[in-house]
Amino acid sequence: MLHISERWRGLFEFLALLHRAKVWAARGRVREALATIGSARLAMDEPSPALLARADEQEAVLRLSLGDARSAAELASGLRPAARRDLLLARIALAVGDHRAAQERLKTQASRTLTPRRALEREVLLAGTAIERGDPMATGMLGTVIHAARRQGFLGTVVTTAPQVTEHL
Repeated sequence: MLHISERWRGLFEFLALLHRAKVWAARGRVREALATIGSARLAMDEPSPALLARADEQEAVLRLSLGDARSAAELASGLRPAARRDLLLARIALAVGDHRAAQERLKTQASRTLTPRRALEREVLLAGTAIERGDPMATGMLGTVIHAARRQGFLGTVVTTAPQVTEHL
């Protein structure tokens, strides 16, 4: 039994470190979170592209929270699948005040299959662009988003995806 757990040790350590980075970030300790993601990257000898994408996405969000949109965009540009990349690039565009670019990125998502959480993230970002534009429909959009988030158990996604939405609330 021990040989099975040893075989997967790197993967478990990688995932645990990514989770720890989320905890650090939630506590406002972004520098520690970034260092922990760096440690996660070293935990596995040959991490899969999917696992590296998880680390890249998390790092991009952290760098964006520090105001480093350029590094965040560089990390985001390599993400696959395209849905993950476009959502993150829309989030970055919204963060730098370019609601038009954010909305264009989000329009490309309409026809793609998204997981329930990613679909909610898209709706939160659309609400954020509406808020930025001063759209009178923004409050109604936000009500729909919050209702969906509550029903699906993703309220944290609403709070963490777009500062415009959190401030508006």
